[in-house]
Amino acid sequence: MSIPVKQCPWCGSMAFVVGYQHQEARIVTSPNGLFGCRVRHFICKRCGAVLLSKIAQPEKFPDARTAWER
Repeated sequence: MSIPVKQCPWCGSMAFVVGYQHQEARIVTSPNGLFGCRVRHFICKRCGAVLLSKIAQPEKFPDARTAWER
């Protein structure tokens, strides 16, 4: 996987870090779900801007065409 951003659009830095959210900040698969995925963030090291967020296991989630209508 390549670096998704080469330069921060806010401060111009080219230094980045990766951080993870989990526990209560996880993304769950249903409105009342208990199980979910951590969120991985691509962050500018200088200004702290979160430039990209991705979940660890997108295959766990229902298809948007059917889940959105629930």
